[in-house]
Amino acid sequence: MTSASSSQVNLAPSGVRRSGYVATIAVCAGLLYLVNNLLEWDAATPLTVDFEAIVPALNAPLIAGFVVNAIWLLYDAAWIRSVGRIILNLTVIGASALTLKVFPFDFATYSFNWDAVVTFALLALIFALVVATIVEIVRLGGMLVNS
Repeated sequence: MTSASSSQVNLAPSGVRRSGYVATIAVCAGLLYLVNNLLEWDAATPLTVDFEAIVPALNAPLIAGFVVNAIWLLYDAAWIRSVGRIILNLTVIGASALTLKVFPFDFATYSFNWDAVVTFALLALIFALVVATIVEIVRLGGMLVNS
């Protein structure tokens, strides 16, 4: 009996992963359009004009997601997926930190304390991605040592 390596445990079939990469590319493209046009629409949102200052930071993980998933579509090795996840995590951490710093939201018209909820959510996201990035770096190191 052979055992699967840790990089192969619970791995979806290649075709399923590739379909996910294509879907993620489409979602990233749609979100890029949304983020870059949101303030131009007359939708009643809690976003302030300060949102414009973070648009480039929000574009970074979306563009990275587009590029990384395109690379994964062409080359689907475990180590490249690990590197891609690290890159994506770091870009989202940066975008989240800038969003927290600029805080382009105005929830004054709401009776609920959405400022606290959004702040907590951004801090929790940053913390979770820092942990996930450390785990992914360790996993990548293990792959490189074992290869």
